[in-house]
Amino acid sequence: MELDAVRQHAVGSFAERIMRAIVDRDWEFLSQGARPDVDCDELFYWVDDLGVTPTAPQPGWEQLIDPIPIQGRDDLYFFDVPLWTLEEGRSDLSLECYVTLRQGQWVAFEVCDIHIM
Repeated sequence: MELDAVRQHAVGSFAERIMRAIVDRDWEFLSQGARPDVDCDELFYWVDDLGVTPTAPQPGWEQLIDPIPIQGRDDLYFFDVPLWTLEEGRSDLSLECYVTLRQGQWVAFEVCDIHIM
């Protein structure tokens, strides 16, 4: 879906922050958006199982995010955040999440899973 520039900036800002949290294993930040049934340690099941190390992505990676609007909500989007690893570069791993955008900012998020695409 094509977003207006303000929403695209908000999505990019969120994606950059969530990517940094994954690379740094920032449990405090990730737990703010973790679903009640998801433990932060569980989020890294595939990362740990594959024995890979998340790393910062290449410039322009935000263009790979394709937000899907949630029907009936003009502020809620679902998307997969592609992940990069030291071992593979762009990985088969991705993070599924929802993000709420308001007034050009991301204001809330829900992390669903890290999985193999």
